[in-house]
Amino acid sequence: VVKKLSEILYEPLLQALSLFYRESHKFERIAEVFELAVAAQPKHETYLSHLFMSYVRIGQYQKQQEIGRNLYKLFSKNAHYYWTVTSIVMQAYACKNQGLARTMYLPLAQKMIEKQMKSGRVESNAEVKLYVSVLDMQEKYEDALFVLRGVLGGSFKNQRGKELADLSFVGKLKRWPEVNRVAKARLGKNSDDWATWLHYAESVVEIIQIEDPDQVNKDIPDSKHWDLSGADSSLEHAHDFIKAAMDSERAKGSRANQGPFLVPFELIKLGVERGIRCSRSLLDSVSLVDLFASYFEQFGEYRSCHSDLDPYLFLLVDEEKEELVSKVRSSVMAMEEENREREDLPVREALRVIQCHIFSVQLARSLGEHDKLSASGKLELVREMQERLENGEKYRGAFLETDVCPVDTYAQLAVYILADLHEETRDYVHIYESIFLLEKVVREKNTNAQLKLLLVKLYSYVGAFAPCIEIYKDLDIRNIQIDTLGYLFVPVGVSLGYFAWARTIVQPILLYFFEQVKSCPEYVISAYHDGSFDKIIEMTKFQQRIKHSLRFALAHYENATFEIFSKSNSVQWAHSILYSLNLQPFTPEMEANLSDNRDLFVIESWNPLHRRMTKETAKASTQIETRWLKVRSAAFYTMWIASGIVETVYSADPPATVAKRMTPFSLEEECDKLETSFRDFKEAFAQAKEMPELETKFPLLQGPPPSQLGHFLQCGYLEMMEGIVPLLRKMMLAAHKKWPQDGADECIQLTAELPKLRETFRKQREKVIDVYSEQMRRGSGAAVNQVVQLGETLAHASFYVCMCNKVVTANKTKKRSKVERVAEPMIKVLKEFQSDLMEEIDKLKIDLDRVRRDVMTSYKRHSRSRKDFMDFDDVQHHLEMRQMKDEEIEIDCTSVQSVKKSVQDCCVSKLHEITLALATKLILCVKMMKW
Repeated sequence: VVKKLSEILYEPLLQALSLFYRESHKFERIAEVFELAVAAQPKHETYLSHLFMSYVRIGQYQKQQEIGRNLYKLFSKNAHYYWTVTSIVMQAYACKNQGLARTMYLPLAQKMIEKQMKSGRVESNAEVKLYVSVLDMQEKYEDALFVLRGVLGGSFKNQRGKELADLSFVGKLKRWPEVNRVAKARLGKNSDDWATWLHYAESVVEIIQIEDPDQVNKDIPDSKHWDLSGADSSLEHAHDFIKAAMDSERAKGSRANQGPFLVPFELIKLGVERGIRCSRSLLDSVSLVDLFASYFEQFGEYRSCHSDLDPYLFLLVDEEKEELVSKVRSSVMAMEEENREREDLPVREALRVIQCHIFSVQLARSLGEHDKLSASGKLELVREMQERLENGEKYRGAFLETDVCPVDTYAQLAVYILADLHEETRDYVHIYESIFLLEKVVREKNTNAQLKLLLVKLYSYVGAFAPCIEIYKDLDIRNIQIDTLGYLFVPVGVSLGYFAWARTIVQPILLYFFEQVKSCPEYVISAYHDGSFDKIIEMTKFQQRIKHSLRFALAHYENATFEIFSKSNSVQWAHSILYSLNLQPFTPEMEANLSDNRDLFVIESWNPLHRRMTKETAKASTQIETRWLKVRSAAFYTMWIASGIVETVYSADPPATVAKRMTPFSLEEECDKLETSFRDFKEAFAQAKEMPELETKFPLLQGPPPSQLGHFLQCGYLEMMEGIVPLLRKMMLAAHKKWPQDGADECIQLTAELPKLRETFRKQREKVIDVYSEQMRRGSGAAVNQVVQLGETLAHASFYVCMCNKVVTANKTKKRSKVERVAEPMIKVLKEFQSDLMEEIDKLKIDLDRVRRDVMTSYKRHSRSRKDFMDFDDVQHHLEMRQMKDEEIEIDCTSVQSVKKSVQDCCVSKLHEITLALATKLILCVKMMKW
């Protein structure tokens, strides 16, 4: 149909093909369609416009430029002209050689816009913004200022955005006195403009640093000729200006804005960072402690009070920390004492005191006061938080159901203190107390997302993921939250064996990403149509973040794991799953483009700075997950190549997709690819083991869940694969050459080494059982992730053994031949090896059953009927009846002990299901063998 378009050129057909290829994510084919249409009618405006937009979808900026130029030549429309200019700007944006971008693309775009300006054809605000952006990218800040302050600058609709851009350009020119004067003028009109305050603070510090004769940083040109009239060139002048702004805000009473009161902290912070002497004496005789205390007195009733001051707490020394905590506590005690004497206390006043007390506890924790408490002191503080939480419940009615009640923060603080106790004592009872407390609060129709996220972290920590399923539904995570918050749910569910639930979630996640990959280019196209040229780079950046999302990439392999672990019953089926992933080797370029969009700071924390998530720990987490993706992709890519060879050469009816991929087929070349891929996997595995980031200690509640990489490196996967993959490759090459003597002997020798792998698996089994048994005795079932990883290793090993079997039995005939004589000893060893694995997995089943029974006996679970393990013959039927549905277990919150029992039941139930799944996998593998 596409080839005949030049003859047909039927408009509805073009639109139908375009829609079909867009929904199929084949954007290149849309360009091909309209290239043919334009070739037939080169002066058709609609076809040219569609061709331009088809190039937008695939990021062919040079071709965009060419089509845009042709459109303007033919129809002389201003929109087409700026399509061309924007295409040139996008070439500069995408160019890896920034020198080329600044010397060719951007000057060309600038000249083209200036040509339109001279002819008076700049018609919209977006076109002016585009011109300013081009100047900014070339670092021509003086020219950009001239545009903003000239006639064209009057077309800006967003006046505040224009003013901030003006300040930014003046700052980039390092004309600090001018920045200072402009900022003061604007702050006189709006004293709560924090962005302008930041420019003001920076200008003051820079002027002082230049004017101070003892400062060494004097590399700013023309600083000797600065006009300092009207600018605050000293701390005293800055003090007077800030104090006047503070007094103005205090006059507003309860409606005062926070901006002027935070600026002194920002000035001191900048001064300390730049090494300015006497920076802490900004407000004359006022000490830094008094500055903090004053801010608390003014804004302590605001929920944001702690987050406002938190970036500046590092300025305090130890003595000042103790003094500040004491002052704030004394102030809060005075407020509470005053309220006790009042009979009819207004709700607003009571809530104000509650919020002030909450701030005092948050402050004490952030400054390390809780770390100084003994275990009994921390427990006493927890009981106080619980008591205040219960007393404050009566004020919940003053808030809407969708609002966050301030007393919820007491629950968060109590949980953090209990987490401290757990880390000190390793006693899981503190974790169960936390779950008990949070469940009580959340079940009272509470919509506080922070409490629910803490519950997810705690349940995941003890290995009970079933309750998290309901929380996931309650949070209603969708759209971009899938990318930013999905890491708290899906990887944890996978590692704890909740394949059925995770599979139902991963499918919508993949669908969301696919939809975004399809929709984002349409947003860019709309920007071209609407003339919003200044938004195109922003939308393109968002598109790249989604397309190269780390969560998106990992979801592909998680989905493949579900399918292979629970559904595959043949090598051909496994390959069809792998083929759907469209696997490619993980290249350095792919690694460089990855975007980690996780919000690792979504959970509030008032821990001391050294025990919080930081940019450094977030970076370490990104590196660990990236390495996990690299190892994961290498393992699956190796399996993909191997199964493709086996299905193409040794299957009577190879899948069409495999045959198409392998045409023309060369077994030697494909075996070389297999060898190269397995070598890459081993290199990635070795590099992962040497990562220092694996030793990073992440915060228990605020940090990311433990990566699966650590367990994968310790589960014996590499040892198993090193014994099977080279054997498979040698078998395929020897079979291809009709089993020559040397090749047959080598294969028989390698096959004879397989029984040694049983010892590897036995050691892993015993290690997993020891760790799991110990953790279950202590109250946690999180070690189930090691059982899951061991099961996946077994599944992958079974597939490779199945492929070995398929190779050696491919040429069996009724007549005994040389091939038969060579194959028989290998088939015998393969049978014995599979029997060994069956025996080991049977022992694993028995061991896990023993652990389960011990736990259930320990907690006297006679009230709930126990599920005994079935024989292998009944396993498959049992799973078919259940359809592998994850059961949602209700958490009994009548007491801490009942919570602990519910969590244990959840872990034991999942342990039972995983054991059945492992046993079933071996049954399926036996069927696949077809001995």
